[in-house]
Amino acid sequence: DPTHPLASYALARYAAADRDWEKVIEILSETIERTPHFSDAHKEIGRAYQQLGRTEEAQRHRRLGEFGEAVDGPLLQEVYALSVPAILGGDPAGAPELIRERCRRCHTLDRTFRRPDRSAAWWAGTVRRMQRLAGRSLLTDEEAATVAAYLASDRPDSAAAGADSVR
Repeated sequence: DPTHPLASYALARYAAADRDWEKVIEILSETIERTPHFSDAHKEIGRAYQQLGRTEEAQRHRRLGEFGEAVDGPLLQEVYALSVPAILGGDPAGAPELIRERCRRCHTLDRTFRRPDRSAAWWAGTVRRMQRLAGRSLLTDEEAATVAAYLASDRPDSAAAGADSVR
């Protein structure tokens, strides 16, 4: 599938090898539109803009590429999915303190608490993704289970009070 982020990134790398910088920008602009946090795509499009002398755009994409996320292939996604059950069934009691202390290192919590209710498995998958992005030093598996259980629990007015309660 040429629209998969990894496939389009590979196509852009071929275009870069041919020094077709406009093609790199064309391919990766579409990729970034679909996957805005794909850091490797931002880095490569930044390189293309630099080659074309478009320094401002190059710098903007380089900054976006500094902190983003990798895109995992389907096989790796399956492997990660197998790790979700290990953090299901945690005790949500200590989660607000963990969230205050750890999760806010990387992002604000408004978007987390404004999401509609999700299943425990969905939240566990999200917490696992955060572990992959920030490293296991962010949360141990026991702490990840605590956070996932809390996020999946019935919280009073999680759209408003939940976000304020962990600030």
